[in-house]
Amino acid sequence: MQIIDNRSTLLIDELKGAVKADSKVYLACSYFTAFALFELLGTLKKANSVRVLLHGDFDDESFQLIQTATEASLNLELDRRYRIQQVLGLIEDKFEIRKGSLSNQNILIVQTDGALKTFLLTPANLDAPALGTVSSNAPVLMNAFEQGSEQYLALFNTAWNNR
Repeated sequence: MQIIDNRSTLLIDELKGAVKADSKVYLACSYFTAFALFELLGTLKKANSVRVLLHGDFDDESFQLIQTATEASLNLELDRRYRIQQVLGLIEDKFEIRKGSLSNQNILIVQTDGALKTFLLTPANLDAPALGTVSSNAPVLMNAFEQGSEQYLALFNTAWNNR
């Protein structure tokens, strides 16, 4: 098991190293943000596929798919519209999104050549602070592991197929 603290080890760097051209990516979370996906644009573009299970309630917080409060400072950058358009293209090309849940678990699994690596994001979601591209006041601790990933992938697939 590896601990990612977004100080000495950044989640974004780990994901960039894990995702290859034939990788399948599985994400289960309450939300992701456009700013986080833009940071992963090149990485996720080379993936074979990206499946996302969202268990958030977007009736109250629809803006959350663009940004979180912590990412608000990124709105000051002049290329916001460009970033969002690039992310929309990525979502249209690579993503399959369904409403679903793995109970209280937010995970990202990378499957490459039959090998699995799971990133346990809980309680974080896929946003810039979780990636480590926007600093936070305290370390954002996440676990990464290979052993046991089959169980998380089986849970993901069960939730995916129970729509």
